Amino acid sequence: MRKLFLYIVLQLAILTTFFFPGFTITKGDVTEGVIGIEAIVRSDFPWIGRFVLLYILLSVIFHLLTLIYELVKRTLPEKLDQTLTVILTLQMIAGLLVVTFMGTFTHFFGFMMIGLILLSIFTKYKYFKA
Repeated sequence: MRKLFLYIVLQLAILTTFFFPGFTITKGDVTEGVIGIEAIVRSDFPWIGRFVLLYILLSVIFHLLTLIYELVKRTLPEKLDQTLTVILTLQMIAGLLVVTFMGTFTHFFGFMMIGLILLSIFTKYKYFKA
């Protein structure tokens, strides 16, 4: 139960990084920080990078909702657990794609988001698999 609660906090930390300036954009001599949510909709960034960020945001929200469900019901249905495994695997790949397509724009909180995603996936497979 305590591990599950800490894992929920980890997912909330990943979600929180979307609300801090994790990306930068330079126009002329002006460099501005851009929060993750804004980077998804801003056309200054590559479209594939924006799509990958959107996938990460949606997968973190889905993961958080399944963890809350697991906290209430004490177990996940087999089908939902399999779906979550696929989503987490794709989330790990998406985190690496963020570095590939948004690497030149990524700032501290962007790298922190990617690090927290990797920590989350490591934690999931280390402590929550039978």
